[in-house]
Amino acid sequence: MCEYAFIPSHPLLISHILIPKRTVTLDTQVYGDFMMCDRCKKEVHFVEHDALCNRNVCVNCTKSSKKPQKTKHVVICKDCWSNLKKRSVYKSM
Repeated sequence: MCEYAFIPSHPLLISHILIPKRTVTLDTQVYGDFMMCDRCKKEVHFVEHDALCNRNVCVNCTKSSKKPQKTKHVVICKDCWSNLKKRSVYKSM
């Protein structure tokens, strides 16, 4: 059985469009718009990439974040924060 989502479009083109909802089946579980945190293994809606340990971390696992440049956003996780070498690299960015 396929579920449909109602999406209003431009009033001059078509009054409405029915399209199937996005779902991906992995190991008999249905995931919609969820992503997996690499640190705590929880399903979350938003993850950020930690460049120091190359993991995707959720908001709960993020210790600190900053924007050193206008287009660059840097995040450090709680594990990397406890490592002083990685923390000094993060603070020097």
